Amino acid sequence: FLYQGIIMLKNTTSAFKISTIYLIFSLLWIYFSDNAINFIIKDFEEIQFLQTMKGLFFVTFSSLLLYLLSKQFFINLQKEKDKLANANNILENIIENAPIIIFWKDENGIFRGSNKRFLELMDLKNEKELIGKKDSDFNIVENKDFMSDDVYVMTNKKPKLNYTETITTKNSDVKILNTSKVPLLDEKDNVIGVLGVIQDITEQTNNQNQLKEHEQLLIQQSKMASMGEMIANIAHQWRQPLSIISTSA
Repeated sequence: FLYQGIIMLKNTTSAFKISTIYLIFSLLWIYFSDNAINFIIKDFEEIQFLQTMKGLFFVTFSSLLLYLLSKQFFINLQKEKDKLANANNILENIIENAPIIIFWKDENGIFRGSNKRFLELMDLKNEKELIGKKDSDFNIVENKDFMSDDVYVMTNKKPKLNYTETITTKNSDVKILNTSKVPLLDEKDNVIGVLGVIQDITEQTNNQNQLKEHEQLLIQQSKMASMGEMIANIAHQWRQPLSIISTSA
């Protein structure tokens, strides 16, 4: 029974463990100490004296027990807080230094965080200019498209991956983005927001377009060269009978 009790205590919270240990100790102390006193001593005055001493001992010992249990509880709690803080720092460093643009919003489409690359994309100085705002709060041509994508992802609980969109900056430059959005869910599978991951492919796309234009130019030049050769051959073929006619004349 004691072994089963220990196993059960290992699977419970620290606060419940402290309460359970204190309760078990109190019940065992009261039961065995009373029986021991009544069995050994028969004098009423001596029993009263021992009951008083027993009470003082119980208060002192239980206070010490609660102190030790509480101290261990807070030590473990601090360790868990340190682990959580360390994990959060690692996650923040990963997000901040990732070679991609990252942001996240709550279920109402309100920005709750991002990395510095997203702030640069939005031409913002710091997170204070972003947190607590919606897409509609920024003067961007494509706002409605952004919000429509968020609604689709959160309503259907399905990600929208690797699609191309554009964003017009303050100086009217158009940037081409490869975007993926996934719904954020809690432990009960309820939507609590949306996570966006973006890659700026403007330069890559421009390079590809320039390469295509260069290829088209080469193809056009090749066609013109072929046409020139064909015209030269036709002229050569015509030149022979014209030469004969000229000689005969």
